Amino acid sequence: ANKPKNKQIINGNGIDHTFVINGYDDDKKEKEKNLNECAVVIGSDTNIKLTVFTSEPGVQFYTANYLDGSMYGKDKMYTKRCA
Repeated sequence: ANKPKNKQIINGNGIDHTFVINGYDDDKKEKEKNLNECAVVIGSDTNIKLTVFTSEPGVQFYTANYLDGSMYGKDKMYTKRCA
């Protein structure tokens, strides 16, 4: 993997940002809310693409900044930036 060049990623040990969705209508009833595309993330090493849809007013983007290998799941150890 490439070393990060962005100062926010270096200083914050990764990404942990909340984004507010423009145009969110809190007055709509739950059953009337539609899924809307709110984010597209593309990996710099592999060009893998993640498209996120939500009916919520915001989205959290977190890159496993502080995982230390003490958590396991699906036969895998979760380490820093493994997400």
